[in-house]
Amino acid sequence: MLFLKGVSLSMGDREGTWSVATGSTFRYEGLGDIIIPIITVIAICVNTLLGHVEERKHEIAVYTSVGLAPNHVGMLFIMEALSLAVLSCVAGYILAQVGAGFFGKTALFAGLQFNYSSLSSVTSMVLIFTVVFIASLYPARLATHIAMPDVEKSWHLPPPHEGSISVDLPFLFPHRDQSAIIRYLGELIVHHREVSSEVFIADEIHWNWADVSERDGPSHRTPVPQCALFQATIWLAPFDFGMKQRVHLFCCPASLESTSPQPHRTTEVLEREYVQIHLHMICLAGELEMWHRANRQFVKILRKRVLQWHTLSDREKDRYRV
Repeated sequence: MLFLKGVSLSMGDREGTWSVATGSTFRYEGLGDIIIPIITVIAICVNTLLGHVEERKHEIAVYTSVGLAPNHVGMLFIMEALSLAVLSCVAGYILAQVGAGFFGKTALFAGLQFNYSSLSSVTSMVLIFTVVFIASLYPARLATHIAMPDVEKSWHLPPPHEGSISVDLPFLFPHRDQSAIIRYLGELIVHHREVSSEVFIADEIHWNWADVSERDGPSHRTPVPQCALFQATIWLAPFDFGMKQRVHLFCCPASLESTSPQPHRTTEVLEREYVQIHLHMICLAGELEMWHRANRQFVKILRKRVLQWHTLSDREKDRYRV
C-alpha cells in the first residue's frame, strides 16, 4: 500500500506567484500477485473442512435427531470456520506486534518503523474472512445433504385437506415419557389462555387417553388405549380475521413404516420402545389459506417447545412424569 501525504508549496518570481498543492491519498498495489496464493488457501480450507464434515457424520445425525433443520446444520460449519478465522486474525495480530517489538530492536530491523494501526491490517483481516467464508460454502452444503438426504432442506407445513391439517412432528421419545411430553406441551397451551397472548389464544382444554383409531381411522383400532391426547380450541393471530381451530395433540407409539430408512427389524424395535407426536388441526372458522399460513407460526412454537424438552434435567422431567 502506498500512502502520499498532502503537501502545499508556494513559489514566486518577477513574473508572478504560483501555488502547488497535493492531496492525501492511498492505493493498493500488488493485489494481482496474491491471486494464486488466495486460490491455494481456498483449496486447502475446502479440503480441511470436507475432512471435518466426513469425520462428524455421527454428530450431524445427532443434530438431526434432536430436530435441528439441515440449513442450521450447514450454518454451524460456516460459523465454526469464521470463528477460527477470528481467532487466527487475533493471534496473528498479537504475534506480529510482539515480533515487531522484539526484532525491531535488532540491527537487522533498526531502520524500519512499524505502524500497528495500519489500514492494511484491517484489509488483511477482511480478506481472511472472505477467503474462509467462500471456502466453507461447499462443505456446509454437503453437511445439509448429509443431515437430510433427498428431502427438502427446511420443514414445511403440509397443505390442508378437507379443512384439516395432519402432521407428525419429527421427534421420538421413550415410551415412559408418553404422558409427560403431552403434559409439557399442554402447559404451553394452557399459558396462552390469556387474551394478551400474541400468537394464539386457547380455550376448551381437555386431556385424555385415546385409541389409535381416533388418529388413523377405524381400520387401526387396538384393544386398549395407546395414545395420550390433548385437545384445545385455538384462536390464531391476527385475531381480527376470526381464525378458529380445534387442535388434537396425540402422543402415540411411533409409526415409521413409510419413512424410516432403517431395516425392518430395527423399525419394529423403534415402534415398540418409542412414541411420537401427531398433530391434527381442524379449521372451524376463517379463510382456509389465511388459516394455513397462520398455523406455520403456531406449529413452529410447538416444535421449539419440543426441542426445549431435550434441555431439561431429569428432575425437571420427573415433574411431568407424575
